[in-house]
Amino acid sequence: MPSYQMGTMIKKLRTQKGMSQEALAYPIISREALSRIESGNVVPHTKTIMSLFERLGYDPSELMPFFLTTEEADTKRIEDELASLTTLIQRNKTNIDQAHSNQIIHAIKQLEDNKAYMEKPLNQQFVLKEKAFHAFYLEDDENAMNLALQALHITIPHFDIAKINEYHLTSVDQSMIVTLALVHRYAKRYPLAIDILYQLKANEEKTIVDAYVRAKKMTITLRNLAHVLCMANRAQELLDVSEEGMKICHAGKAYLNYRALAWYKAKALFMLGKTDEYIALAKKVYHAMDLYDEENNMQYVRKDVLADTGVDVTNI
Repeated sequence: MPSYQMGTMIKKLRTQKGMSQEALAYPIISREALSRIESGNVVPHTKTIMSLFERLGYDPSELMPFFLTTEEADTKRIEDELASLTTLIQRNKTNIDQAHSNQIIHAIKQLEDNKAYMEKPLNQQFVLKEKAFHAFYLEDDENAMNLALQALHITIPHFDIAKINEYHLTSVDQSMIVTLALVHRYAKRYPLAIDILYQLKANEEKTIVDAYVRAKKMTITLRNLAHVLCMANRAQELLDVSEEGMKICHAGKAYLNYRALAWYKAKALFMLGKTDEYIALAKKVYHAMDLYDEENNMQYVRKDVLADTGVDVTNI
């Protein structure tokens, strides 16, 4: 895509949202740099494009191939390897073993050793994000929180946990805010974790335009919010949040988090005394997970339902 078309697109989407150049640009780039991009005078770096489009509420992934140089493609491969390891751990509740940990450490070091790569603030933020994830999965909560805050301060220099709803967030910002909430959850500071995730939900409702992007991003937030609500025994809120997330999955035709949300709905039904509905839905969730080879999650559901009711969900 020619640079002038990219700049025109960014300007059009920005003005449609009523955002000033300063609001969209700061602190990723200067207002003057954004002005040059919008006028077609410069072609921005890949991560700059991604961050600008995410702040505007759109998915930039389809535009990426037009802006990757050979060197960027190499670093993108390493970034993708890190993302794949994180996704593996997240989806299957896989405990991080030494092999996974070593792979993550090696990939991060490859990026950190690339001086040209690390000169760019958004690349620094990506590395901090991966370090935060690594620390979180190692249950080094204090380090995870510090790294997450460092990552947030790159794009939101004066980040305030009480003002999440006021920011224009990128996907990295979102993931670091979720990490902060989960650190508080594991410390059993449930009200604070829940407040953070409700603020993030309100932000996404206000800023995300595209239905598919809304389904991808908001359901991550809602899945994690449901998790904390379940731990805090807030049954009716859990039911409302899980059902809302499932509806958003349908609306955006993005079903990655649907099974988890359906499971939390089932848990809410049980907490509300609706045992038969709980068992029926849990069986559907179990067999849906089977279709996606989510063995760890399947066993988790089976054990939980057995403990709750004595029913084996493997029996259709």
